[in-house]
This record gives sequence, C-alpha cells and structure tokens, in this order.
Amino acid sequence: MSATIRVTTTLWIRSAVTACLLAIGGLVAAQQENAILTPLEGPVWKLTEFAGNPTPRDNPKHRPYLQFAAGRVSGSDGCNRIAATYALNDGGVVSFSDVAGPKIFCIYTGDIYTSFQDALKSAARFIIAGNQLELLDAKGARLALFTATTGLAGTSWRLVQFQSADGSIVTPEERARYTLYLGYADQLFMRIDCNQASGSWTSSAVNQLEFGELAVTRTTCPSGSMYDQIVSQWPRIQTFVLKGGHLFLSLMDGGTYEFEPSTRRLP
Repeated sequence: MSATIRVTTTLWIRSAVTACLLAIGGLVAAQQENAILTPLEGPVWKLTEFAGNPTPRDNPKHRPYLQFAAGRVSGSDGCNRIAATYALNDGGVVSFSDVAGPKIFCIYTGDIYTSFQDALKSAARFIIAGNQLELLDAKGARLALFTATTGLAGTSWRLVQFQSADGSIVTPEERARYTLYLGYADQLFMRIDCNQASGSWTSSAVNQLEFGELAVTRTTCPSGSMYDQIVSQWPRIQTFVLKGGHLFLSLMDGGTYEFEPSTRRLP
C-alpha cells in the first residue's frame, strides 16, 4: 500500500512539475511574441549603439537617427542628413540602396559619421523587439542598435497654464514666451519667458517622460514671470498625456503643465 502511495505521489509531482514548466514556457513564448510591437514605419529610431559601442549622449542635438516610410528612409548621422531607399522581405531581410548624404567633418559623434552610411549598405537583416531595432550584417553581427521614440518627437508646444495639486492655476501673460520643442534626436529647446534653455528628453515607456538637466540663460525676467517656477520644477516631471490635442506634463509630487500646439521651432 505504501509503495502504491509513493509511486502515485511521485507521478503526481512529476505531472505538476511538467505542467508548471509547460506553463512557464508558454508564458515566455507569449512574452516574446508580444514583445514585437513597434512597427518599422512611423517611429523615429534613435541610435543607441554603433559598432558595439554606446552612442555619445553629451550632445543630444547630434544624436543619429533613422525614420522609415513608404520604401524610403531618412535621418542623420549626427551632423549630416541621410537618405536612402530600402526593400524588406519576409523574415526581416532588408537591403538599402541609393544611400546618399554628405560626410562633412563632425566633432560630436566620434567616428560614427564616417561609417554610418557604410553600415546601412552592409545591413542584411533587422530584428525588432519591443521598442528596439537591431541592424545585422550578412553574418549576423550587429551593426547598430536603435530605440524608438514616442509620438512627441518633432513637436512644438506653448504653455497654456499650470495647475497645482491644490487646484490653483497660474497662466502666463503671453503664451508665445513659453515655448517647448521636442526634437527627433533627444534634444529639447525652450523659451522660458526672457531666457532660452536646452537639454534632452527620453520616453522609455508609455506616458513616461524624463528630462535631462537644463542649460539656461540667466537674464532677469520681469515681475510675474514663471521662469523660476518652471526651471525649479522641470526635473520633477515624470509623465505625459496627449488629450484633445494638448500636451499635459505632470510632476511626480502633483501639479500639471498644459501646453497647446505651436508652429514655432527652436532654436
């Protein structure tokens, strides 16, 4: 009797372990399948790794990037504009042709600008996983790694109001004096009343937003300016929402800046 119980128990444990492993395997497979979410066309793909080295990020204005649309690709090597055509087959097989663009000397991107176009010509396959795009050569070696931006890239805004956590509202005397531009390659430019500012921005998850340190001019603005408030609160912004065509930037400790679209580009 005890032997029968022991055998039955052993079989039950093995069955349970097998079922658990199958469930874990199915979950991993589902996660891998669901990870491939970002379409090739539409997003701006920012270069984050090139020839095995991280992309320099000390000057976001010169961040290399690519954008795909209707069989053509455009972008920058960090200093020079790039244009090409591309053909895509099943399985991520890709080829670039008619790659063109100047190679003016660039001090901001190291050696990237000298070989970025050559990397495109050598690409044979790409893989998209989550919000990352890998370009591989014919031997499977990774040439470059890109990260997709949000839909905020290339947009310009002007301030409508700030609503604090207690519901009080502050509005600028002139909206056009408070302008925000979010560039394609992580760069950010602002007019904050009588001063100019520049910095960087990233969005690594849905509705998440992170700003780098602002470099600002120090002109003394007139009484009633929102300059001091914005500069002190800007690092505490952590989420965004697009609603009704307006951009809402929320502070981690309460309070929201509301912006409306602007046609102005900075600088």
